[in-house]
Amino acid sequence: MTHDATGKEREQTPRDHRGRFKPSVTPRNGIDSAISLLARDNRPETLVSLFDGRASYHTIRDWRRGKNSAPQWAIDLLHAKISAPLARLAQQKAGPGRGAGYRNLGSWRAARNQER
Repeated sequence: MTHDATGKEREQTPRDHRGRFKPSVTPRNGIDSAISLLARDNRPETLVSLFDGRASYHTIRDWRRGKNSAPQWAIDLLHAKISAPLARLAQQKAGPGRGAGYRNLGSWRAARNQER
C-alpha cells in the first residue's frame, strides 16, 4: 500500500521486476483465451506469426483487450489452429494404463500354471 497526496492508502497496480505492469492472468475474452493456448509467449513476432502476418501486433493487442472486435477470418484461423491438435488427440489410442504390468504378470502366470 502506498499513500496518495491526501494521505489515504491506495492500492498499487502489480508490477514485475522491471517496473512494467504484470500481464493479466485470466483471459479477457475468447480471442485472448485462444491466443493464450496457442502462443507460448507474448512477443510481437510470435503473435504476428500466429496470424500468418495478416495482422499487426497492435491490432492483435486491441483484439485481446476488447478494444476492437476480431474479424471472422481471425476467429476461423484460431479455430483451425486449435482444432488440429484436438483432432490428432481424438485419433490417439489409449494404452493399458497404470498398473497394467502387474495385471499382465498375473494373467501370464495363470496361463503358465495352466500349461503345467
